[in-house]
Formats: sequence, C-alpha cells, structure tokens
Amino acid sequence: MSTSNTCAGIHLQNVLIWPEELPPASPRSTRRENAMSFIQIVEMRSRDIEELEALYEKWERATEGTATLRRSILTRDRSDPHQVTVIAFFDSYEAAMQNSRLPETTALAEKAAALAEGPLAFRDLDVLDEHPGTTRVSP
Repeated sequence: MSTSNTCAGIHLQNVLIWPEELPPASPRSTRRENAMSFIQIVEMRSRDIEELEALYEKWERATEGTATLRRSILTRDRSDPHQVTVIAFFDSYEAAMQNSRLPETTALAEKAAALAEGPLAFRDLDVLDEHPGTTRVSP
C-alpha cells in the first residue's frame, strides 16, 4: 500500500509493507506486542554536508525539551559522497508526527530541501522486530 502527503511543502511518499505472517521471533528478538517504534529515513543529494550538520545542531538546540526524536544517524554513501541519508528514531509514528509539527522542524526541512540537489525522499517505517546482532569478532 502506498500513500502520499505533503509536509513543509515537501512531497512525502509513505510505503507500508505488512507481511501476511511474520516469522517466529528468535530467542534474542526484542519484538514487543504492545509497543511500536518508528523510523523515518530521509535521503537526499547535497554538496554541503557541513551546512546540513550545522542546521541539525541548531535545530537540536532550538527543540531541546520539545523534540520527540530519540536518536538520529547522518550517513554518507561511500560510493557517492553527495548522497546523504538521515535515519531518525521515534517511539511511535504519532511521536514522529508531533515532532514534524514543530515550527523548528518545518524550518529545518525547508532549509535542508534548499541545500538538496533534487527532492528529498522519505521512508516511514514501523519497526516490527529488532535483533541485537551477533557476537562481535575483533579485527
């Protein structure tokens, strides 16, 4: 199922994938029946990564105590240094939408879009299951 909407003048594409049956949770799984986590992925191309980082730091200071963002990760593609991905973690979809409605978030989105070479791509993901990974081996 796919739906579209607009946030801060930016076209958003929501893609929901729901398997008919989930595989059984592994013993190390952290699947929670009554709690839902949400991740938003924002992909863009930009030649000004430092300015994006500065915008985010300013947003962080301006939204201290009001933002519902739990964690975020800024990444750069190794084979394309102008391809940037932000992975944002929230307690729920509702928490993400609350965060999105903050005026500071709207301003951040508009400024990030101005630094982008083309449209921003959004992926809105409900977390179905999470695994801690395997034992790490020293290099």
